[in-house]
Amino acid sequence: EETPADPPTPSGEEIAMEGKISELGKLSGHVRIVARGDIDFAMRSTFRRVPNAQWKEIAKAVITGSGVAGEVSDVKAGDPGDTSKPFEFEFDFTKANYLDWSSKQSTLDLPLADVRVPGVDDDDEEAPADKPVKLGIPMRVSYHLKLELPPNFTARAPLPMSISRDYADYHSSYSLENNTLTAE
Repeated sequence: EETPADPPTPSGEEIAMEGKISELGKLSGHVRIVARGDIDFAMRSTFRRVPNAQWKEIAKAVITGSGVAGEVSDVKAGDPGDTSKPFEFEFDFTKANYLDWSSKQSTLDLPLADVRVPGVDDDDEEAPADKPVKLGIPMRVSYHLKLELPPNFTARAPLPMSISRDYADYHSSYSLENNTLTAE
């Protein structure tokens, strides 16, 4: 069965991360994820099936999937059975050598900022050219990052971006103040 165009509970995910990069390049942070709708259902199902002692593995999969293969601790999650409010879970993480100090210039990938949109398989020559791209459920994803950079690090904030199409909107903004990068 298909998800209705206007589901009774809109799907969405809010990801908030606060972190700090040490002078040695170690990233330490706290992540809080709040989900509603279809994403909420998937998260609740996962946390319900997995014993509390293994929730750390779920958090590790989330952080590793975003490109930060680090250590996870202090995982907390809401009651998977309480559907009266959005599902929430949070955890702390660390990643040694997050910044590469071996070169004069480093590129900083924003942790957990990977928003994925399904694509067309360019290698599939048998697929019809007019085959529609399935974008998935209608949803809103918001990302908030506050990242303290080391004092010896000189940074430039990325340029803001705003794109609107018939099928989606994307907006990003960045600021850098007192070596603290904020991204939304």
